[in-house]
Amino acid sequence: MNDSKGVLIFYNISNAKTLEDVPFWVQTIKKNAKDIPIILVGNNCDRDKPRDISREEGVELTKELGLAGYTEISTINGEGIEPLFEALLEKIFKRYGIKY
Repeated sequence: MNDSKGVLIFYNISNAKTLEDVPFWVQTIKKNAKDIPIILVGNNCDRDKPRDISREEGVELTKELGLAGYTEISTINGEGIEPLFEALLEKIFKRYGIKY
């Protein structure tokens, strides 16, 4: 993990239990990879299932944990995936002073 340049942490927006371990993973990443961009990603925004976690809760947790960003995606229909990786690359480039 020491050579990581950025991290995505995923959780399922329709399953609150999947958000419980996010603080642990953030702490572990920050301890081992130091100052790299971490983006919290809510998955399954395409499902008809009721949400357990609102967008606002995801944004608030992102702020509380000092993360670089928050977004929601669908791995089923691809919604939000390209902007997610663009945002991660932009944050990595900025962190390391790379012009693009």
